[in-house]
Amino acid sequence: MTAPDKSNVDDKVKALLAHRKKNGLCFKCGEKWGRNHTCPTQVHIHLIEELLEALEPELEDVPESDEEDTIDSVMAVGATVSPSSSKRRTMRLHGKIADKDVLILVDSGSVSTFISSALADQLHYSTQPCEATQYMAADGSPMVCNKTIPQLQWAVQGHTFSTNVGILPLKCYDMILGEDWLEDCSPMWVHWRKKIMRFNYKCRNMG
Repeated sequence: MTAPDKSNVDDKVKALLAHRKKNGLCFKCGEKWGRNHTCPTQVHIHLIEELLEALEPELEDVPESDEEDTIDSVMAVGATVSPSSSKRRTMRLHGKIADKDVLILVDSGSVSTFISSALADQLHYSTQPCEATQYMAADGSPMVCNKTIPQLQWAVQGHTFSTNVGILPLKCYDMILGEDWLEDCSPMWVHWRKKIMRFNYKCRNMG
């Protein structure tokens, strides 16, 4: 990856500021400017994304992932089979649980976070019974979750997380990070094609 072109980033920032000035917006928060204007303590996510896009270095030199946007749709975990599940945007991570290397799927279409029953058997962690809930993979295969592991510790790229996970007979992957984990880590910036994710977790920047 080559170093970002500072002049290009400066041009983007100048263009953003010129746009805000032209439209009578506050340079700082992006809200409508007025004599009695006060910047809010929180700003809308689209304003953060707008600023990130202006500051983001060009990514043309980042190698494209060999992985296509459409991942094995069998891994989609939901209460019902969705007709659109054959086309989904996902991301793979290599992480660790205890001393074991694990393959993790980040899947916004999964209703929750799960680990495979095979991995759970190897870990020998204490489990808790839960109300039996039936899920379906995208191919229509039924799966039943009746056990959970509370606050399972797992790590990826040097960062450690604690997540409540259900146990399912997953195929191909050791763990699926679902909608619940994504919401807990929001807001986040994701470049699906480049497979890059950035967000703050416990006041630390992840990316």
